[in-house]
Amino acid sequence: MATSASINDSAADAVDQYRLAAAHGRGLAAFCADRGLDLDPIARSVGLDPQVFETLEATVSLDRFARMLEALAALSRDEAFGLKFAERFQLGGTGPFGYAMRSAAGLREQMGFMVRHIGANIDLAAASLEIDGDAARLRWAFPTLLLDTRQLGDFCLILIMRQIRGIMGPNWLAQSAKLTRPRDGAAPMLRRAVCGRIAFGASENLLVVNARDLATRNPDADPILFQMMRDRCEALSSARRGAQDLVMQVRDIALALFEFGPVTADSVAPKLGLSVRSLHRRLAAEGVTFQTVLDETRHALSTRLLTGTDLPLQEISRRVGFAAQSSYTRSAMRWYGRPPSAVRAEARSP
Repeated sequence: MATSASINDSAADAVDQYRLAAAHGRGLAAFCADRGLDLDPIARSVGLDPQVFETLEATVSLDRFARMLEALAALSRDEAFGLKFAERFQLGGTGPFGYAMRSAAGLREQMGFMVRHIGANIDLAAASLEIDGDAARLRWAFPTLLLDTRQLGDFCLILIMRQIRGIMGPNWLAQSAKLTRPRDGAAPMLRRAVCGRIAFGASENLLVVNARDLATRNPDADPILFQMMRDRCEALSSARRGAQDLVMQVRDIALALFEFGPVTADSVAPKLGLSVRSLHRRLAAEGVTFQTVLDETRHALSTRLLTGTDLPLQEISRRVGFAAQSSYTRSAMRWYGRPPSAVRAEARSP
């Protein structure tokens, strides 16, 4: 029978594959010290060595970084912790990606670069820029396996706003925004920092910009630096595409499709631009099968939802991609050696 530790380790292995440039934590120790907090034990409690935050081009677990920010927000009793840290963060501090954003020719080039090369900076489930009439819509989504991205989301949003203001001026505001985070004590600050029209608890993260603003040129544009940093970001992205890249893509697509019905190779392959036969062949070359990836993804998501949320088991069953709760229970018995209700009860025991 699987123990609680092995269950959580299995889920952590899956979610830890999502990475973030470690330099996002640069300056966090001093920021915490100003608030009477010692970053070192808090970072280490989620498995992070704070010394890595001073290392350019290193990466850390996106999930662990998000959990660290949530812990710091709770300990400081400040629901705007991530927002305030972003306001103090040194732009460009994340290395090539940050410097490319600062040196882009204009807002259109900056936002286009961001959605094309975001993988060199942070692993998102999705990022897109759509221009429709007078509106430019920037959308992004965090991986489904991350349960609480409230502070991380605020941190990333304010960094985006500050990069845009480097071109548009310090008083620029978006037209409107939607955030998946719930409304809390940080809402007034977010409205002042982003725009007055923010919908909280939305189904997506969305920033709407006046399309005419995209034509604004960057007063600090540096074409040579931008080209150098863009090339470096492309190299970093290529280096991070290892043997598990296809597996991660299949996992991300499955996570996005679970709630809409059965997930099959027939539904996943077209989203990767592959035939079903090619998908099976390429996964076999990685030493896995489609069904293995699907089962491991369901297992990891089930563990995260059982141990990290209060969702009813029927809802978890649906989110994990089972049409019937009985099918979910049978799979849980295979994964954990006991029913999902027992896994949840054990996770909540002292």
